[in-house]
Amino acid sequence: MLLVTRVAVELTKRFHPEGGRFLVKEYPKDEEHRRLKLSPQISAKLKAHVDDKDLGPDDLLFAIRDSENTSTPRLRAVPDPETLGLTEPNDKGRQYRHGTLSAYTAGKCKCQSCKDAFAI
Repeated sequence: MLLVTRVAVELTKRFHPEGGRFLVKEYPKDEEHRRLKLSPQISAKLKAHVDDKDLGPDDLLFAIRDSENTSTPRLRAVPDPETLGLTEPNDKGRQYRHGTLSAYTAGKCKCQSCKDAFAI
């Protein structure tokens, strides 16, 4: 069982009492603790993560840490919609630039550029 007794909240510096980015509060918003049943597999993986990262009771499970072992997140190249052309006309005759959210949603285009734009 996982018992949630505290929450981490991301704040802007002006609202944080010490000017930080995150604030750990002692109770969830309705002041009731949460109990979650975890599968044996996820429990074993969490235990291995805690052991590997040498985490203590007051540490966050998945915090971004400053260390030599922390790899930087991979950056995604965003395609330039100006170079990708237009979608086929939809049922209303409208066309949208490939690689945009509009092409994926309103134009119903599922090409890789439009999928990537939606994912990013």
